[in-house]
Amino acid sequence: MSRKIVALAALTLAFSALTGCGTTPAATGLQNKTASTATAQDYSSVSRAKQIATDALYRYDSLRDDWQRAYNDSEKDRIEQSMLNVLTRAASDVRQTASYGSGYDARRVYDIADRAIRKYEDLRYRWQQAYGDREKRELINDMLVVLTQALKDVQRVRTGWGM
Repeated sequence: MSRKIVALAALTLAFSALTGCGTTPAATGLQNKTASTATAQDYSSVSRAKQIATDALYRYDSLRDDWQRAYNDSEKDRIEQSMLNVLTRAASDVRQTASYGSGYDARRVYDIADRAIRKYEDLRYRWQQAYGDREKRELINDMLVVLTQALKDVQRVRTGWGM
């Protein structure tokens, strides 16, 4: 009888080793559900970040139209400041939204926004140090280009869900 118990114990031990060290179907199902939830969260954060970028670029285009219709430099300066506010806020919101995800696409979106913000801050520092109006205008233009390009790059990020 004890030989049968030993053989049964050995067989049970070997079977558990072959099936994944004692994992049960319920545990495996939980892992799949957790992975699925993480993937859905990544998709959601990337999708939301892309929507933020799209909305900001739409507002930027509207402000650019206003800028082109402006009659004097002070009005153009005011509109440029609004453009920068819209774009910097969007880049910051995109970065924060992407930080909620943990997948490749979320990291990619985060990196795009983070690089743009760092470049913007560098240009803003150079703008503060600049003396001439022409140099300041060129730096503002560079800031606008960096931020709009980053938001367009965020829009183009493809997700694993076929977006």
